[in-house]
Amino acid sequence: MRGQISFIHVLRGVAALLVVWAHLGAYWLFTVGGTSALQDLWRTTVAAPLRLYQDGGYLGVVLFFLISGYIVTHASLSETRTSFVTKRVLRIFPPLAFALAVLWSLMHLMPALGVPMSAFPGGPPARWVQSLLLLDFLTPGTRVLSVTWTLASEMVFYVMVLAALVVQRSRPLAATLVMGAGWALACWLVVASAFGLPPTPEAAGILMLVGVLLVGRCTYLVHARLVAPAAGVALATVVAVLVAVFQEAWSPGFLLDRADTPGEPVVAYAMAVAVFVGMLVWSPRRAARPLAWLGDISYSLYLLHMPVGFAVLGVLHRLDVPSSLATILGVAASLAAAHVSYRLVERPSQRLARDLLRRGPVLVAAPVTTPRGTGSTPRSPAG
Repeated sequence: MRGQISFIHVLRGVAALLVVWAHLGAYWLFTVGGTSALQDLWRTTVAAPLRLYQDGGYLGVVLFFLISGYIVTHASLSETRTSFVTKRVLRIFPPLAFALAVLWSLMHLMPALGVPMSAFPGGPPARWVQSLLLLDFLTPGTRVLSVTWTLASEMVFYVMVLAALVVQRSRPLAATLVMGAGWALACWLVVASAFGLPPTPEAAGILMLVGVLLVGRCTYLVHARLVAPAAGVALATVVAVLVAVFQEAWSPGFLLDRADTPGEPVVAYAMAVAVFVGMLVWSPRRAARPLAWLGDISYSLYLLHMPVGFAVLGVLHRLDVPSSLATILGVAASLAAAHVSYRLVERPSQRLARDLLRRGPVLVAAPVTTPRGTGSTPRSPAG
């Protein structure tokens, strides 16, 4: 785990599994009108008692945002603008392109086998290009791969970090205050419809949830002792409250009154923060091998689990395989596909980023203090 922050690596895997289970368990059964003893057990023993919104999927997404806010801040403090952009581009887009290629292939292959991929509407070639560039949620039309909306939030945060990259090294609190103020202003303009409504309803949600990444950033600055704890916690609290205010103003009742689910988003937010801070305090020096592997493949798993999982589930449903067993096999197939993507796409693209940066001039940044108890080196694990 050299160069990794182990608790982050563990949480990546856990967050990915929560999203996978929510989609390949609850959501798949909803699309086919089926039931599953395994899903019923999960709902009655875990999801319902803990009031997990979307069967835990939303909790996984919020954890992902906290993780990214934390780790991207950690990485950016020792990077130049060139290295920051190079690492983020080669981290995000090659696996995304691979996932879209897999989805396109399955959408053409599965109907020939009598298993239509009805959950994926596809679209003209221009729409697939927009999806690759993370623009399809900002323009009206079909959504090629629905999970990529979270990447659009990440890209907004990356742009904010890039703009503050130099200033944040000497004045991390001031830089974060400016980032938070700019984000709050943009959210207010959307909610108040100052310039008309955003192009799509998803665009407003994408912007508002950037606040969760800012909370993760504040958490890092406090943990790394780069800002006073009182100031960092206060700023994180203000941002968290603003996320709630903007979401309620945009969609009244969203946080506490979701008629289509037994859980509430506000519980997911509170639980995500509690889990994140708890893991931060614990800060294991090393992740167990299965959890480390899940952390490695978590991004590819997030991108591929719906195309691959739904294809496998569709075949098994046609063969009348029991739903619980089908879910397990769908998850297993998604894990295998994510492992292939990690080995063939993610690792080579990250290696390419390092090779490209070695060939150019290197600016040595001021040393960054590694958070106490992480057991890691300050080498950047691309966010």
